[in-house]
Amino acid sequence: MNDGYWAVVKANVTSAGNEREAALNAWWSHEHVPEYVTLDGFRCAWRVRSVEAEGQIGTSSHRYYAIYEVDAVSDFNAALEMGSRSHPGRPWGPWQEYVDEYVVDWERTYYRVLHREKPTDDAGGFWAIVRANLDFTRPDQEQEFNDWYTSKHMPEICAYPGIHRAWRLLVEPDDNDLGPRRQRSWGVYQIDDPSSFAAAREDRATRGIKPWDGIWLSSVRDFEITFHEVIYDVGKQAAVAAVAARA
Repeated sequence: MNDGYWAVVKANVTSAGNEREAALNAWWSHEHVPEYVTLDGFRCAWRVRSVEAEGQIGTSSHRYYAIYEVDAVSDFNAALEMGSRSHPGRPWGPWQEYVDEYVVDWERTYYRVLHREKPTDDAGGFWAIVRANLDFTRPDQEQEFNDWYTSKHMPEICAYPGIHRAWRLLVEPDDNDLGPRRQRSWGVYQIDDPSSFAAAREDRATRGIKPWDGIWLSSVRDFEITFHEVIYDVGKQAAVAAVAARA
């Protein structure tokens, strides 16, 4: 099995939607997302909510992300098509008449999973997402960077307390994505809380380790670190059980 792909759906809730946000989130997480995860080619999913925290660089453009891990981008596109056929005009079920008033700024971006690092079985309740574009001067530099990030940098970060696992992602362009693709490279770290990630970065600086090990800083563009609270996660088995329980 390949390392898979992520379909990341981003959105903001309007001021009108704030009044119904808790109920909307409950439906979105516990009904809408599991229905997708039961489909062929889907592995698991998360919903995360952006939070402001010390140590962030830049700001998240969206408050909510729904992230689906799939075998192939085509699996997610097929689910979108199937949904439009199965529920014509009402993909949002009971929220359909309100969705345009409550939810805005939609984006959908696909990412290929280049590497996953899982040093512990603990999940952690937050994500730190490191975003960047990379500007290389030689054709072979991208592979050198990937080797460094995978074999050295990510394991070193995950060795710190409170940092449990991580993924390295690269944008996978597709005709069915929506909105700007933004930064091409992501590093996603699942952590106890934002202070865990900030402490790791501070320790490295105290020890004299330069950002990007002093090797790749000149290649990095549009660098950001944002933090996100995990508000829901579900695997295949749990999704099947959840949908069956409502049947």
